[in-house]
Amino acid sequence: MSQGRERAAAQVVARRGELGMTQRELAMTAEVDIKTIYNLESGERWPQAGTRAKIEKALGWTMGSLEAFTEGPERETGYQFPTRAELIDDALRRRNITPEQVRSFAGIGEYAWARLTDGSATIAEARREEASLAAELARVAIYLGITAEQLANAGQTQAARIFRDATVSATLTEPTSAVADDPQLRQIIDAWPRLQQWQKNSVVGVLEQLLSQSPETAGKPAQTEERRTG
Repeated sequence: MSQGRERAAAQVVARRGELGMTQRELAMTAEVDIKTIYNLESGERWPQAGTRAKIEKALGWTMGSLEAFTEGPERETGYQFPTRAELIDDALRRRNITPEQVRSFAGIGEYAWARLTDGSATIAEARREEASLAAELARVAIYLGITAEQLANAGQTQAARIFRDATVSATLTEPTSAVADDPQLRQIIDAWPRLQQWQKNSVVGVLEQLLSQSPETAGKPAQTEERRTG
């Protein structure tokens, strides 16, 4: 492997670690085979231009970033992924929900909400993670339909980990029977009958993702269509 491509591979590994992504998760986000990621990081094979573009997008880099890394370390990439504040703002606008509704539903105080939605002046500041807000951010994400991948892409790796590690023992057609350790998640479950259909679909999608990543459900066939009809 050339020195330039070795440098690019190292940047991919570092960026993946920054986002808290495994090789498999990066492959899934980029919609490429996991062998492609392995070959890139190990130097076995350099991806085609179209594949590189997919990987760059999944890593939040501008197109051509991988090739730029082969030319020298001084070439920097730009982020494309939104910050947590931008994710929340976009979800509020798209779903026509007020901040008060989210705060009440997810149990978020005014001060914590202000910190979650702070639009910092620089990208580095905006993407800085506050561990004390991770659980609150995870609850907000569940309510607004923000995914764990989006949280990780925004630099909120702890919130994404809480999101992924959450376990709910229930069928998706009967969420009120679920047992959740987090009282705020319990509140979301209890409020199920009052949710609008798009909100139910968002919650169902989130829970399906969590269940698919749970060791207890690994290898079991998905029942997406059946669940969504509940």
